[in-house]
Amino acid sequence: MADDIYIPQAVNPHQGIEWQLMQKGDKNVALFALHRETLPDEFTKAETFPSLTLECIAHQKPNKRRRGAKQLIFNIFFNPNHEQDAQILYHLLESCYQQTGKITPQIERRIGQILGYKDKDIETYLHWVQQFQNSLHLPKNMPPNPFI
Repeated sequence: MADDIYIPQAVNPHQGIEWQLMQKGDKNVALFALHRETLPDEFTKAETFPSLTLECIAHQKPNKRRRGAKQLIFNIFFNPNHEQDAQILYHLLESCYQQTGKITPQIERRIGQILGYKDKDIETYLHWVQQFQNSLHLPKNMPPNPFI
């Protein structure tokens, strides 16, 4: 995740340091939307933190860029006394992706809280998401792209 080119570092302050934050107790739940083989080494080599794996199918409205359903794999690691938070996160992700295929800002806030983000960081992330989504919308009267 440390080399994620899509989310700026300022928007994801835990990126690449989840292990250290969890060891210090500054973070109690970590979430990775990756295949097990691509998880950070610290989480695969040491069995210090219990984990949950959620495999689900995200149903999305098909368009030219996306096709129907997409399989998602979430790995949730948690400090032993925070299994309830991990379970809540598991169920939030499961219900969002399997029922509607999207996460609302209210649920994003709750996920951010469970993952130990400060309110300011959550709002910065939500602002970035909104800006990114707005950049994807093209005017309706724009002529079709001849290269598609």
